Amino acid sequence: ELVALSRKLTARLPITEKAGPIGRPSVWADGRQALCETVPYFKTPQGGCHQNDGHVYAFYFDSVGHCREYMDTDVIIARSGGGMEMDKDRNLLQSRDHEYQGKSKQSKSQVEAVLNNIRHENPIVIICGDRNEGAICRMPHKFCVLGWYKPIAVWTEKTLGKGGRAFRTIKYRFERLGSKDAWFAPKEGVSLTGEYYQLAGPLTYASCARCRKQHPQMYLEGWMCLTYDCESLWKVDGKRDAAYGRLEYNPAYLLQRTPWSDEQEPYDVRVPIPDVGNYIGDNLSYINTRGICCPKCGKCNSRRYFKGWKCENRECDWERFPKHFPVRPAQLHSPWDTFGDGPSLGRNTFDEANVKLAIEHYHGMKIYRYTFNGVEGSLTHITSNARLNAAANGPNDMLAALQQQDDPELELPLERRIFAGTGGDFMSSYSINYGMPYKFIASGSSLPFEKAPWPVRSARADLNWASQNILGQEGHIDFNEQLIFAYLEKQKLEYHDDGEKGLGPRIATLSLGASARMHLRMKHKHFVGCSKTGIFTSDKPIPGCKGGDAAYHQRLEAWHALEQLRESDRAQYIRRQKEIPHELGMYQDRNKVRAGGDLVVLTLNHGDMVLMEGRQIQQYFEHKVQSEGYLRFALTCRTVLGDHLKPDEMPAFEVSPD
Repeated sequence: ELVALSRKLTARLPITEKAGPIGRPSVWADGRQALCETVPYFKTPQGGCHQNDGHVYAFYFDSVGHCREYMDTDVIIARSGGGMEMDKDRNLLQSRDHEYQGKSKQSKSQVEAVLNNIRHENPIVIICGDRNEGAICRMPHKFCVLGWYKPIAVWTEKTLGKGGRAFRTIKYRFERLGSKDAWFAPKEGVSLTGEYYQLAGPLTYASCARCRKQHPQMYLEGWMCLTYDCESLWKVDGKRDAAYGRLEYNPAYLLQRTPWSDEQEPYDVRVPIPDVGNYIGDNLSYINTRGICCPKCGKCNSRRYFKGWKCENRECDWERFPKHFPVRPAQLHSPWDTFGDGPSLGRNTFDEANVKLAIEHYHGMKIYRYTFNGVEGSLTHITSNARLNAAANGPNDMLAALQQQDDPELELPLERRIFAGTGGDFMSSYSINYGMPYKFIASGSSLPFEKAPWPVRSARADLNWASQNILGQEGHIDFNEQLIFAYLEKQKLEYHDDGEKGLGPRIATLSLGASARMHLRMKHKHFVGCSKTGIFTSDKPIPGCKGGDAAYHQRLEAWHALEQLRESDRAQYIRRQKEIPHELGMYQDRNKVRAGGDLVVLTLNHGDMVLMEGRQIQQYFEHKVQSEGYLRFALTCRTVLGDHLKPDEMPAFEVSPD
């Protein structure tokens, strides 16, 4: 009878045959990014556990779990994370023992964090996926928040894993906090009755003869020690190992409940929508760049739009576009950053050993031009001042106009675009493209310049002027594309280059609003000398690489010798590309060193322009930009060469000249 009851309690249908839930989740998401940006308890971009500072905040359970996992409306039994590998048949198997302790005192393991939650009676949020084979019902969404759970127990079992070996597996038991009905109870499920509790009987405990630790009898096969480092671990009655696969749970253990002193939820898993749109800048602050849990349907939504939030659920019409109070330049800078009418102070730094600086003055602008040893091209920083910024239709007027989102003639349809090539993740900043399509950073359609607000057209004209007058007419090709980024508080663009095939040799940016730091460094493969797979870099070495001048001359000599083989002996060329990194001592550094240090750091202020000239600048270097205030626009112009676009990539409109 106990075996029959155990099987009745643990029986689970295939996902496609599971009954639906009796209710709906109060919080759910279709994607991980939206969930992580919305709720405070799950912030991990991958994996199923969010832990920080020695505490676990949430678990996400999906797909195939442990062979002895369990879930009902009140209890979840699951394995600890980690230690899994694919076998040759692509089955996910345990490949090593789970561990209790982290690698250092500062790095707490997941198990230690769960134990810390137990000691402090800190509940954990459990999230379930729609591919969870052990789920009690058919989950309606990819991420469904089940609610708050009490972490009750941590113990050790053994599981058959990779290579037919048995490994230690750490298990957790969670019990739902409080006594509310579970929304995820199946429409057609087992109802617990007094008869079941009577048949199961009380839960029995026993102590191990070796380690003296007490454990409940979890399985009907018999009592076994569940202490991690005990010699009697997983031995039935201390004699022989229990089976490493599926076992029959003891119904008394499944029906057991452990009360806490207080079972009130710390806070609602559906976080309230922010009170925003009441004063200058509150809709631009970091906390309000996060997602919102729709108050109507519960869906987690990233803040996709510059002007606010809109529920992405097709069956829901909720949206929230708070009032925006225009921000002026003085509100985006510290008092000591205010500008006079004279030449601006350039708060830039550069590596004097590998970079040369020339200073020029032109029509009130102070210009810093940086050139690099062994590289054709330049990085030019054109600084503005108070007089230039205050000119009619100048940077001050442009910044004000770009914020007039309620004016149809000035509306800038800024939204977060999908990272090109990622298949779905959104960039943190907001963007829109005008003119020729530019698809290398963010995906999305392009709009004609004729429909752009006047600051967009004016910026294009200003940047064309700067290219011709500061860099010179020779080599200038009119810019036919403009990508605009709007950065709110703490938003940034990480290291990248603008050297995609099909672009002209010049790139120009106008910075409006808050200040920013632009960092330029040598790419990893040029700094180290080989790729992360250990292949010698085929481009000519340049000074400033790892190891200094001696390493540079060694690489240069090896490169010249290798070039002679490029056409004459291709097989030997490929072989030498693999051998040289070992010979020159760069192979062992390929994964230890990220890239070179900063060659140049520019402080970009309101009204400043940056010009990058030369394909080698993009070939050898990469840059990132970190905004320092809570509103900054970067208007970047390029020349997109039409002959590099496929017919279906060409715009439906003609890009008119500036």
